[in-house]
Amino acid sequence: MLHRSLFVSLVLGLPAAALVTGCSSLSGFSSSKDDGLARVDQLLTCVERVQAESVLARERADVALGTLRELVAPEFDGDPLAAHARLVKQIEDSRKQAEKLELALPELEDTARAVFLAWTEESETIGSTRLRRQSQTRMAATRQRCEAVQRSATEAHIACEAFNADLTDHATFLEHDFNADSVAALSEEIALLDEQSDELAQRVDACIAASKEYVETAALRGQLAQSGTAARPGQQRPQEQAATPKRRAKAQATAKVAAEEPRAPEAETKPVAQKVD
Repeated sequence: MLHRSLFVSLVLGLPAAALVTGCSSLSGFSSSKDDGLARVDQLLTCVERVQAESVLARERADVALGTLRELVAPEFDGDPLAAHARLVKQIEDSRKQAEKLELALPELEDTARAVFLAWTEESETIGSTRLRRQSQTRMAATRQRCEAVQRSATEAHIACEAFNADLTDHATFLEHDFNADSVAALSEEIALLDEQSDELAQRVDACIAASKEYVETAALRGQLAQSGTAARPGQQRPQEQAATPKRRAKAQATAKVAAEEPRAPEAETKPVAQKVD
């Protein structure tokens, strides 16, 4: 099981796709009180999955939008058939990723319901009034943070679905009318897509922030290191500054698998020059 693995990937600059772990792969809940921490850990994993899926959804949508911009750019001189086929494929990839985000939402909801139901019931068994009240207060705050993750992830999914629908409309438009005049007619539409892209990014950033806050406050002892370690440029966003050194070896191993996945041309990196001592 990968714990806090997404945040490791963001700190190390590893592909998020390699670190998406479904809650469905985990064992079911048990009624034993001894499994309370296991339930908490499973909910953390579900939160991480939702965050990872939302980040990937935004990335897939950005790739498709970039290709659409290339097609309608005045300087475009490529093969229109190949370019349009690439656009259609990237939109389909974006749509499938949005579906993965959608599938992660009910898992998060069901897991959260089970966790907080058990927490509510078991907090009532605490004999100390002071400790019982503390537990109930902390549970209410944790539930609120979890609901923020659910709400922001749902909003990110809705924004992604709407964005993909508009991308599909543009691809369909160009499929039957791809010439200088039709491209000129799309100039205002592309500007609207740029606004939608910004909105989608904001929704995903909100999901990232909510997920980060939840994980940082609910993670089990020893699973999170102190934040604030400097990261190399371009490898870490401000909202994604949690580190879990205990999981780095696993993350690096998983990244090897992701490195073998085919990438869109926009995502390819240039060969790295050999380091000279």
